[in-house]
Amino acid sequence: MIAPSNPRLERPGGERLCLVRAQRAAGRSAACRWLSKRMATRTLGGLVVLLSAGLLAFGLVGLRDTRHMAETLAWAVTVQGDSLDAADWQRHWRLNASVMLAAGATGVLAGIGMIRRRRWSVGVLAAVAIAMMIFEVGLVASGHARYGFERLNTLEVAAMAAIALVSIIAYWRWRRPHSQDGHDS
Repeated sequence: MIAPSNPRLERPGGERLCLVRAQRAAGRSAACRWLSKRMATRTLGGLVVLLSAGLLAFGLVGLRDTRHMAETLAWAVTVQGDSLDAADWQRHWRLNASVMLAAGATGVLAGIGMIRRRRWSVGVLAAVAIAMMIFEVGLVASGHARYGFERLNTLEVAAMAAIALVSIIAYWRWRRPHSQDGHDS
């Protein structure tokens, strides 16, 4: 015996619609959107951790090998007939390496927060990017920059500005949990 037709489960052409299949497809697409948004944040957080760890390592190696690098550079400059104040170069290099170390460590913290889906993580990432921009521009504007590694790199400043802008927008668009009394917490 053929089951009676239900008009709510039929399409205009007379084709029957499987309600269970339609509900599963709708639920699956919503779940996929939620999962992909979640995974995108976590993947980006992993990328931030990797890049920041590289910056952290570069800062550590820079601080560790400053004396050896200054000696080698002074020898190379002397061979070319110029002179270099190795102590001055070391001060400048240590300052830059220390900033890279701090930015890398803070970036790793922000990346871990992004992996754990914490709102504050994008705020920390924005703060790191803004601090790096201020350091770069401030170093040149103050006249403290004397060596090639201290020159203003417009591409680096533009990248930091883009990271800061995107992080600030993400921070403000991130859903905030609401308290029981209806006020934001």
